[in-house]
Order: sequence, then C-alpha cells, then structure tokens
Amino acid sequence: MTHVRTIPAWRFVGAQLTSVVLVLSWLAAPSAAQQTAFPCYLDGGVQALNAGDLAAAERQFSGLLRDFPNLTDVREYLGITLAREGRLDEAVNQLENVLKERPRWAEPYYNLGLVLLKKGDQEGARQRFQRALELQPSYAEAHSSLGEVLQQQGNLEGAQMEYQRAIDLNPALIEPHLNLGQALIDAGKLDAGIDQLRNAVAIDPASAEAHQKLASALWQKRDLNSAEAEFRKSADLGSKDALVGLGAVLGEEGKLAAAVGIQSRAVQLLPEDPQAHLLLGGGLEQSGDLEGAIRELKQAAKLDPTLATARVRLGVALRRKGDLDLSLEQLLGAAELSPDDPDVHYQLGLTLLRKGEAPSAIEQLKASLAAEPDSPQAWYVLASALDQAGRHDEASRARSEIERLHRSSMNYARAITLYDAGVEALKRRDLDGARDAFQAALSADPELPEAHTNLGSVLLETGDLDGSIREFRAAVDLRPGDSRACHDLTVALEKKGYAKGAETPCGELDRNSGARGDSQQ
Repeated sequence: MTHVRTIPAWRFVGAQLTSVVLVLSWLAAPSAAQQTAFPCYLDGGVQALNAGDLAAAERQFSGLLRDFPNLTDVREYLGITLAREGRLDEAVNQLENVLKERPRWAEPYYNLGLVLLKKGDQEGARQRFQRALELQPSYAEAHSSLGEVLQQQGNLEGAQMEYQRAIDLNPALIEPHLNLGQALIDAGKLDAGIDQLRNAVAIDPASAEAHQKLASALWQKRDLNSAEAEFRKSADLGSKDALVGLGAVLGEEGKLAAAVGIQSRAVQLLPEDPQAHLLLGGGLEQSGDLEGAIRELKQAAKLDPTLATARVRLGVALRRKGDLDLSLEQLLGAAELSPDDPDVHYQLGLTLLRKGEAPSAIEQLKASLAAEPDSPQAWYVLASALDQAGRHDEASRARSEIERLHRSSMNYARAITLYDAGVEALKRRDLDGARDAFQAALSADPELPEAHTNLGSVLLETGDLDGSIREFRAAVDLRPGDSRACHDLTVALEKKGYAKGAETPCGELDRNSGARGDSQQ
C-alpha cells in the first residue's frame, strides 16, 4: 500500500479571533489619539488576518506598532502574521519580545512553541508548550500540541496521554481527535484510531483533512469501499492530496480506467508532487501503457531522486518493455536508496535472471528472502534461478518451501478455488464467468501467474487486446521462462500490430517460433 500523506494543520491562537481574547485594561491610560486609532487599526488588521490577506494584516499591525510600540497584543498578532507568511525567524523575534512583557501569560508561549515546531525545533517547542501548561493547566490546545511533539519524538504513550487530556478538556476540539487517531494507528491500534478519526469527522464534517486521514486509516484496514468514499468526500471538500489516495484505492479495487482518470487529474493539479506521478505511472503500467508509465515514473524519480519506490516501479516497467539494461540501472539505484527493502532485491533478481545472470540473481533473491522469508513468489523465482545455474537439489528445496507456504496461505487457497472455477467456466465456454473468476482469483492473490495467463487468454478471445497484453506481461514477469505466457504474449502483440523483431519481455517477436529463448528469460 502506498502511503498517502496527510498534512497536519498547525494553527495559531488568535487566527480566527476566537482563541486570543484581547485584554486592554492592563495598558497605560491611552491618549485621545490612541483611543481613536487603536480599535480602528486593530480591527482592520484582524479582519485582514482572518481573510488571509497577510500583507494587509502586516501593514496594519506594523503601522500601529510604529506609533504605539508598547501594544503587546498587537505585537503578538504581528508575530502570528509573520509566521503565517513563512517568516519564522522574524515571528520568533516578535513573540520573544511579547514574552519579555508577559512572562506569565500562557498564550505567547503556546504561539512561540507552534513557530518553533514549524521550524523543526522540537525540543524548543516542547519546552514552550510545557511552560504554557504550567501557567494554564487547562489549556487544551497546548496539551494537543505537546502531544504532537512527543509523537514526533517517538513517545507514543506520552503523546496519547496529552491528546486524551486535550479531549477531556475540550471534546469539541478536532485536532486532538485527529492526532490521537494517528498516534493509536502508529501504536498498532488501528480500530481505536479509526474511532477517533470518525469522532473528528463528526465534529467537523466539512474538514477535508479529517476525511482524508480517516480514508487513509480505512485503506490501511483494507476497507477499500469505505476508504474510497472518504477520499471522495475529502476531494470534494478541496483536498488535492485526497485525489492521490483516491486514485490508488481505485487501482487496488481493480477500477483501472477510473483510477488512471483520477490520477491524471491529480498530476494536473499537483504537477510537482512525485507521489502523484508515481501512482499515475503505476496505474498506466497496470493498464498496459508501458510508455506512459515510464514517462510518469521518470518524472517521479526526477522530482524526488530519493524516492526508491519510483525507481523500483520504473525498473519493473522497463523490464516488462524488454529494456533489461535500463531496468537493472534503475533497480541498482533503488538498492542504494533502500538497501533493506525485500522488493528491491526481488525485482533485481528477476531482472538479472532475465539477463541470464543466474548467480547474481540467486544472490539478490536470497537477500530478499532473508528479509521476507514467506514470499512464495521469491522462492519460485529463486528455484528457477537455481535450475538455470544447474543447482537442481537446491531448486527442489526451494519448491518445497513454495508448497509449504501455499498450504498455509488462506489467500492462496481462496485464489486457487476461484482459479479452478475459472477453468471450469472455460470448459463450458462461459467466457464472462471465466473472466470474473480469474479476476477474483487475482484479487485474492495478485501473484498467481496461471490466473494472469488464463485471464489474458479470455481477454484475447473476447477482443480486449490491451487487457490481454497486460495480463500476459504480468504472467511473464512473475514467471520468467513461462513458454505458454510468452507464446500468447507474442500472438497478442502481433495482433496489436507489433512488427517482427520487436523487443518483448520474452525476446524478439518471431512469427514462426513464437518468443525466442523461452528457457533463458
């Protein structure tokens, strides 16, 4: 599952003129000019701040401070405005000046803590939030923000306590529900986390962030229908990020055309987002558009050179296209970025095996199995590599592992039952029933090569050339050297109009002999 990013909200006290109460009675008696000017300037600045016109708010607050530099409330609002403009160092300076005048006021400590947290100074933020709570123990927002710092520092238990305290103090505050939900999920308490996120949605049904976080949690639970619904609500409320998650869920549900449509829209709205390009590339790869997939995956890797997943998927797409050297280059780059990822080693093993480099493939596949020993597909490819290297006894032991894992896998058992139903439907010439059964088998176990091959055959017979090519490519990728899948892929590609001699994952097209070098791919 692709992790969908949620952007935590960070709010300043006073942002909507509800959390900071302006108390002016402490000021020295103002002059007649001050009595006239102060409310006017303050009202205009606050209105501009609430409307998001930060430049106008800054002009109003700065102008007032030039004339009346001792108005500490206004200085705090200026600090808030500067922070919202991203001028964090200047905001810190203003808020520290406020604290010189108000060392026993909780709110400036809280606001300064928020700015420091945005700057990445977790320890400084923690100290300010704790000081705010020493001065005002019932400060719900400060408890919630302290919990956020503790969560970032890895103290999940302490974070949960702070979030719960914030909720006890102010049950209508949405942030601690969102934060507690995520903390519970991070602690492995998925259902409890979902309950908190549902509470957040109930508090503010118009919160795109709440719907998006709930959608991500439901996705993690594999409740794809509910996740889709929540991502749609978040997207309808204006979240561009939600489109990225929605496209991914639609893809997992097998709704490839809808997924690619949503992912394309996400890329248009978020052209600099590597995750959007990554997911669109994955969708295009699944739908059989390898050229489009390669284009999008290259863009994802360009936008974020540290994104190992983009290089892995690009390596897979290039391998399926037949560009083994370029595939190897991308996968080696992914291995440098993520050396402990079992999928990186597995994909490297597949590409090396396709290149005929069995000893190197064996090394990579064993590294994959060391990290993920219960992967039937890795054991299968390892057995093929060992056979290619002439190490047949070891290959036999690898196949024994495959049988053991298959016998213990409920998903595999369900997939085989559905696969058998598809075969029976084929015998009756019930092509629609066969297609549905093979698709259901692949939903239970996406790495069942026989199901891909037979689904491809059904799609080929019913005239869906693109779908058949996609399934045959998947079968060949999962089972290198599968002569039937290679032959059927050759037939489908020829019907699609590929010329003799064109490169495929099985070699060059040859009208007379099918795919060349079946046993070596």
